[in-house]
Amino acid sequence: MIILHDCKIEKVVCRVVKCDYSRLSFSVFVVESSLTIGGGGLFIMAKQVTATVRFHAKGGQATAAPPVGTALGKYGLNLGQFVQQFNERTKGDLGMRVPVVVKVFGDRTFELETKTPHSVDLLKQAASIVSGSGNVPKVKVGQITKKQLDEIAAKKMKDINARSVEAARNILAGTARSMGLDVVE
Repeated sequence: MIILHDCKIEKVVCRVVKCDYSRLSFSVFVVESSLTIGGGGLFIMAKQVTATVRFHAKGGQATAAPPVGTALGKYGLNLGQFVQQFNERTKGDLGMRVPVVVKVFGDRTFELETKTPHSVDLLKQAASIVSGSGNVPKVKVGQITKKQLDEIAAKKMKDINARSVEAARNILAGTARSMGLDVVE
């Protein structure tokens, strides 16, 4: 619920989502609005989200080729601008797979959200290995310390489904074991 005092509403464009005539209540989705509060100063424009696109790209190495081009090309976005912003944000994660969430708006603009690199890529980097084991119970490919797991857990905390760093470390330790890494003190 929004309560406005001392304001002049200039334009509101909305779409009714749900209507309950018995209670005289409406649920609306604001498509575009502009209002002035206290004689000027606040101007709000809400853009309509056309699509939300999720994909993975190599950090710092994205190009307009697949997967970026195939995922975003059909929405008419400026791929060069997207690639430039993505590469700038992920230059510290060079070569690692980075999950991306792109909100595409009706006016062909976008909002870019990058997540932390995949746990597997961070574990491979910490253990200095190229790939995991093909035969996990029998072939071990390396070792990782609990301190390294704590560093990775702290980095992944905002994207991992855990309430504490210790719980995130346990999740990452399970991932490491499934790759053929031994967790040592």
